[in-house]
Parts: sequence; structure tokens; C-alpha cells
Amino acid sequence: TEEDLRFSPRYNKKFSDAIKTAFESNAVASILQKSVAQSGPFDGGCLIVANALHSVAGRGTVVRMVRARQTEHYGLRVDEAFYDAAGGFETEGAWIRYFVEEEVFPHMPAAEREQWVTAFRIDTGEDTTSDTDIPDDPRATKLLANELNKQFALKGIQFAPRKHPEHKRTQTGKYVGAPPAVTSPAKLLKLREILAQMAKEGEPGR
Repeated sequence: TEEDLRFSPRYNKKFSDAIKTAFESNAVASILQKSVAQSGPFDGGCLIVANALHSVAGRGTVVRMVRARQTEHYGLRVDEAFYDAAGGFETEGAWIRYFVEEEVFPHMPAAEREQWVTAFRIDTGEDTTSDTDIPDDPRATKLLANELNKQFALKGIQFAPRKHPEHKRTQTGKYVGAPPAVTSPAKLLKLREILAQMAKEGEPGR
């Protein structure tokens, strides 16, 4: 049966548990180790993971944790929840706190960790402005998405693809009304998601 990513109360626990189990497997670890990142999901492979989760779920927005203009980690946001290789988190704060306390500084005194927690913010999309050692790897992303789909299917999780209306193109293939850089359905989908998120974030000011 298809599992829709609608959250009760705030995130999909079945999806979260399946993620955690999948990232304990040798198959997933091998894909990340053989990728451009040559690392795990929290020390260089997080963008590959976020893009793979985005591909599997067919919805949501890739987001990143930023501190002092430096991107430190990537994940997937769907509605109000956040996902990475550790599973799902109901709030932005819970996701940041887990990353700092469990993955970055587990042995740091609590007071110092708290300074790191409060220093982070969440931005949307991939980082194209600052120097970062978090690589993208489309081939590894595809391999990882295929492996996750396989493991999720064994647990009865199959996401229905989200359908979008056809967007008109010119005779040269350019999308009407879209920026020149939008040259594929995937890029168009990402643009739509960014615009939808901006509209949502602007709701309180209406």
C-alpha cells in the first residue's frame, strides 16, 4: 500500500523508523563510502542523503543547517518535519539539537553545546555561495535512492509520485516564465518547492 507523507502529529514515524534502519545497513554505508564524499551521512555525505530522501519521498525541500554563513549539514523538510540519516524530527530545534549533541559534540559540556545549538539557522536549498566540503554526487544519490526504495518497500512504504501540471515550453525547450537556469523537470520542481516554501514563510505577514 502507498504511504502518504501526511504527518500525525507532526512527522511520519514509519518513514522515520525505516530511514534509521536503512542507514544501519552495509549496503547504504557502501554507497556513501564509494561516493565522491567517501564518508558517512554525518561527515560529508549528508547532501547525497538529503537528495536521495527527496527523490524517494517525491516531495519536500532540501534544507541546510548554517552557522556563521557556513553550511554544516543537509536534510529534507516535508511540511513541518525534518529528516536525515538519523530519522525524523518534529521541529527545526529538535533536528539542530540532535545534530549538535549526538553527531558533532557528544562529549562537549552542555553549556558549550548550547551555544552551538543557538548559533544555527535553517536555510532552503543547496549552498552555492560559500566554500563547503560537503559534495554533491548525482550518481551516488541515484544509487542510494534505489537502495532506500528497495529497503522501504520491504517495510510496506511506497510513496506515490506527486503529479504537477505540465508547464509550457518555447520551441527551444525553455520553460515559459522560468529563469534561464531552469532547464529540466527536476529543476522546475525544485523552483516550485522553493516558491511554495517562501509563500508559506510569508503567511504571518499577510
